[in-house]
Parts: sequence; structure tokens; C-alpha cells
Amino acid sequence: MYGRVLRTPIDVIVPRVKQETVTDYPTNVEQLEEKIRGTNAQAREHLKMAADRQSFRVNRKASEETYEKGDLVLVHSPAVKKGTTSKLHRPWQGPGLVLKRINDVLFRVTMGPQKKPRRIH
Repeated sequence: MYGRVLRTPIDVIVPRVKQETVTDYPTNVEQLEEKIRGTNAQAREHLKMAADRQSFRVNRKASEETYEKGDLVLVHSPAVKKGTTSKLHRPWQGPGLVLKRINDVLFRVTMGPQKKPRRIH
């Protein structure tokens, strides 16, 4: 600031390295490539560790529910119909009857004997 080079907190942690004059261009290029590869590998490693931490935190309280044919379930339907207020809306409907398990996350569910079956995710 005002013509001086500022010292930032990173300068205290990692001191500045004086610039060396380059005498051998090919050697300098090889050293630079090696530094870039090392930095890239370190960044990939840190990103993987961060992703692992995040997935651990997200999946810590997750539980996998499995439903079979004949199970009674509640269906989450947060959409509010036009003309009604969200204050009085009940987002959970049911109980519904599981008619068929399509795969791990898709089910065919009917909400009553006179209702048309729906695919629920």
C-alpha cells in the first residue's frame, strides 16, 4: 500500500522466496512442470479428502428404507394447489398401499381403493 509491498498472513506462514535468475531454460521448465504436477496431485488428494468428509457428514444420519408389496406408506406431496393456503396444507398424504416395487427407489402406490395408482420416488 502506498508504494510498499504488503505483508499478508500467508507471508508470515510461508516466507517469500527470492527470485533466482534463470540460466538454463530446459532445466527450469522441467522443475516448473514437476512443481505443477506435485501441486496438482496434492490438490486432488485434498479434494478427495474433502469429498469423503462431506459424504460422511451427509450420510451419517441417512437410513435406507425398504418397502415391499403390501406395506403402508405416507407420501410426501409439498405442492400446494392453486387457490389454497400453504398454512393449512398437509404435505404428507396417506396411508398409501405399495402395489409393486419397481426398483430400489421407485414404487407403485395407490392412495385408496378408488384412486389411480401412482409411481412414487
